[in-house]
Amino acid sequence: MRQIIFTTATFITFLACQTQKKDDVSFRVDYSVLDAVFTDTLSGISIHIPKDWQSIEEKTDSLSLKIKEVLRSTGEATKVQKIYLDQITQQSSLSIIYVDEKDSIKILAAYQNPEAVLNGKKKWKEINKATFRYRGINFTQFILFNNELVNIKLVCSKAKSLQFDFLLTQGEYKKSIKKIESSIGSIDGGH
Repeated sequence: MRQIIFTTATFITFLACQTQKKDDVSFRVDYSVLDAVFTDTLSGISIHIPKDWQSIEEKTDSLSLKIKEVLRSTGEATKVQKIYLDQITQQSSLSIIYVDEKDSIKILAAYQNPEAVLNGKKKWKEINKATFRYRGINFTQFILFNNELVNIKLVCSKAKSLQFDFLLTQGEYKKSIKKIESSIGSIDGGH
């Protein structure tokens, strides 16, 4: 009888472990390079903003307009919630974009065909795609490169969710990778 109970308990534990998906990746998070937290009230998702990056509400300077132009090239500018700009270098930004399930499907479909995006308004020389699970959230990540810019897009797979869009110059990308990785690693699903 003990053998049956033990076997049944082991089987139930095995099934429970199978249904709980584990994270695919881990990030090295250095909170000393991070600052304020942005929390989306609809999705419950939060992210720490890199240190010295500040919100650029309704700014119309040339850099803010360039950021919005890149977002418009993929149809994402209309749903931008916040844009944060590196106040020291002014060569890095984070846009937080609201996406619903339809938007998410469109964005993912647009990048399934790299040729279409590469030959679109913004000429990207290379697109790298990865999917992963982190802190209970499924992500699709795209990293787009051209001679001037690097664009890291993280699309969350939730019905009411967010897209995190890091846009950096090539030179700043190499210098800011620790901040970017820490910021991405700070994302929490609020569960």
